[in-house]
Amino acid sequence: MRAQLQEQMYALILKFESSGQTRRSFCESHGIKLPKFQYWHTKYQQSQQAKVGFAKLEISSPSGLAPKILTIKMTNGTIIEIPV
Repeated sequence: MRAQLQEQMYALILKFESSGQTRRSFCESHGIKLPKFQYWHTKYQQSQQAKVGFAKLEISSPSGLAPKILTIKMTNGTIIEIPV
């Protein structure tokens, strides 16, 4: 029962994130109480953060020479530059 509710709420959260609506207006239009939505939205965010991990990184360059600066571009727009 709880897993089914979680699945339903996570689906609504994904719908909300692509809706462009505020939380309040989304909840009103879907008949959900705002505190309940906020609870599940927080749970969803925590579950997504738990999936973040480490990845192996291999550095190579076409000429075989090591680059002078390693640039990492994150999906959120953050750019990290490391002198090597």
